[in-house]
Amino acid sequence: MPSSERRQAEEKEEAQAMAEKWNNEAVPPKVQAQVAETKGANMIEHFATEMFKKAGMRVFVLSAWKNRKSKLMLGDHDFNDQFANGESFMKTRD
Repeated sequence: MPSSERRQAEEKEEAQAMAEKWNNEAVPPKVQAQVAETKGANMIEHFATEMFKKAGMRVFVLSAWKNRKSKLMLGDHDFNDQFANGESFMKTRD
């Protein structure tokens, strides 16, 4: 086997091992921060949309994560007013 093929096989094994580790554990904190900052809100909106469409559930999500500088960040996510004449949880009053 030529050295380039051997190197590719080794790199593929390393990538598979990393993927397995990340699937069984959490990804490294830097990756978590990047995902939270760039995709977190969209992932939560997708979750809320699917829960409403498939289960008729309305959800309100409080989120907390550490950013790239390890600062604690907080967020609230309310998409209820987007679904079937629903009311925003944040605007609900007794």
